[in-house]
Amino acid sequence: MKDAKISARQCGMIVVFLILSNIILVTPSVIFSEIGADGFWVVVLLAFLDLIVLGGFFVLKSKYKTESFSQVLEMNFGKIIAKIVLGLMFVFFLFKSFFTFSVLYTYLKQQVYQDEFEFLAIICLLPVINHAVLCGIRTISRTVELIFYIIIFGVLLCIAMSFTNGMALPIFFQTSAQAFFQSSFKHLFSFGDYMLLYLIMDKIDLQQKGGRKVFGFAVFGVAIVLAILFRFYSIYRITAFMHNNAIVDISMVSAEYASLGRLDVISMITVMFLGYIQLELFVYGFCKSFNFLFPKLNTTCAIVLYDVLFFLLSYLILIQYDFFMRTTESYVPFVMIVLNYFVPLVLVLASVRSPRQYKKIF
Repeated sequence: MKDAKISARQCGMIVVFLILSNIILVTPSVIFSEIGADGFWVVVLLAFLDLIVLGGFFVLKSKYKTESFSQVLEMNFGKIIAKIVLGLMFVFFLFKSFFTFSVLYTYLKQQVYQDEFEFLAIICLLPVINHAVLCGIRTISRTVELIFYIIIFGVLLCIAMSFTNGMALPIFFQTSAQAFFQSSFKHLFSFGDYMLLYLIMDKIDLQQKGGRKVFGFAVFGVAIVLAILFRFYSIYRITAFMHNNAIVDISMVSAEYASLGRLDVISMITVMFLGYIQLELFVYGFCKSFNFLFPKLNTTCAIVLYDVLFFLLSYLILIQYDFFMRTTESYVPFVMIVLNYFVPLVLVLASVRSPRQYKKIF
């Protein structure tokens, strides 16, 4: 079962979960504090670039139908460069999972368990994630398939609830081009999650026209993100920097609906399940990178290493939210340019064939 392939439909659902990352929680307010509502266009730009990266994945998949990402890298770059790229992906998914847990833990501590301590949160979540990763991507994809529509319903319901706060237009085009592109560069880490698909390319069965189905899911996910950002900037406008959880804050109903009770439980449950699935995907990416780097060691060794690093770093820095924000904005963007754009571009250029060859995928 661990070596079984996942379908194009399951791959598309995974893509949606990768899109609905921290960009719908903390990133909107952070971008707003830099360039105001023009942060919406930052997300448009970076999401568009990510869709191009996704297109690059389809190009590679059309040529390398059974080869793993490690084999593709070695064939095009050689073993040394392949190890460097996989090492960067190893660090990327490690940091991505830490950041996701930090954001999720901070949110739940504020909203649900204000007196809770970090260690209990870790031991409640980590064993479940360990088991899912050990079972393989097929098991994770079936879990995604099981709760996909529940989470999407919750997200869409949060967007619908936002209209109880009225309708207004964000104040766009108030920043300079330099500030815009600087902000885009600083927030590259909020994107780039499609690299997981490259890692599991040998586990994905696109079949005929499968690429079109996956791309449709991706466009759907981007549309949801943009709808959340548009409503967030529409509702809070000049005070958006004060609200740290976009999808949660847009679903806060106006006073006339307060008698309905705690409707925020909808957004809480949605964020919890979404964070759980994202952590599974990111930890799987970490373990897959580890397996490629050290082929003689199995997934159990990767999980043990991850747990050790998790407990060690959680003790040192995990709940220091400011540390993660500074790191992702200062150093990680340079890694993202290499990992998320340069490597796929070179691989695609080395794999370009006649457009007729892609008909079976699209």
